[in-house]
Amino acid sequence: MEYKVLAFYITKVIAILGVASIAYFRKKLPKPFIWLALYLVNHLVIDLIARNLGKIGVNNLPLIHIYAYFEFIFLSFFYRNLIKKPNFQSRFFDALILIGFLLMLGNSFFVQSFFEYNSYAKTFSNLSIILYALIFIYNLFVDTIAQPFRKAFSTINFGILIYFMGTLVVYLLSNYIFINNAEILNDIWQITIYLNAFLMSMILFGIIQALRSNS
Repeated sequence: MEYKVLAFYITKVIAILGVASIAYFRKKLPKPFIWLALYLVNHLVIDLIARNLGKIGVNNLPLIHIYAYFEFIFLSFFYRNLIKKPNFQSRFFDALILIGFLLMLGNSFFVQSFFEYNSYAKTFSNLSIILYALIFIYNLFVDTIAQPFRKAFSTINFGILIYFMGTLVVYLLSNYIFINNAEILNDIWQITIYLNAFLMSMILFGIIQALRSNS
């Protein structure tokens, strides 16, 4: 079995363990973990359907658009419940999430069709989540991330930051490579498989840290 295939299946197993752990121990975990579980479910369901459609030759790009919408929404609300400075609990931040979602939806209807790759929306989503992760780090420095889950959220935030920064670079390189050397595009995209495995591992590790902190 190729390393990328093994990494793919390991990633799915880790994601399932993460969802199951949050569901089973939901009373011991704070609200942000619920949004994290929804993000993991989105990842598992959309990826499974897209992979099966791809195997039978059906265009699965509309699912990639849908995945980006939910990724942006779920992780936005994950950070909404964590960040204290600036006040992400305000209606202003809810309005920003809505505007971001509408912009991504508009991109699918008017700019990049549901049957094309949604590079603009995915770049917007990545940049937004990277910004959340950096603001979270600022909140660590000013000591607004409360115990006992500070270490767990720091671990998860680190995984999110590395994953979304790494995949952003891949998306940007992919556009350039597609124009100049499309033959190696698949090799570049394989990087996302390993980045995803890293992210899921950090999320599961963060869940374990949270449960230990609250035991």
